[in-house]
Amino acid sequence: MQLYRPERIFGIIALIVVVSGCGKQAANAPSASAVTSAPSGSPQNPIVHVTRKSKRYHLEGCPKLKKGDFALDLETAKSRGLTPCHLCNPP
Repeated sequence: MQLYRPERIFGIIALIVVVSGCGKQAANAPSASAVTSAPSGSPQNPIVHVTRKSKRYHLEGCPKLKKGDFALDLETAKSRGLTPCHLCNPP
């Protein structure tokens, strides 16, 4: 007969709860529409990339970008006081 350790059983139960989500959606979790409404650049307002601490905005693939960059539309980047990168020359 195999004995089960309580910490192992608790871990399995916790995993099941996390995977199943207990049938509830977290109050602060993004909805499906929020996830699909990422910035969609247009010729008048293209998408640029920024990092949290940077004071500049970049084109995607700029060597100055670090991990953790995220996309913003150009208008939002400028309204935050960010300036264009001198290396990749975004609009």
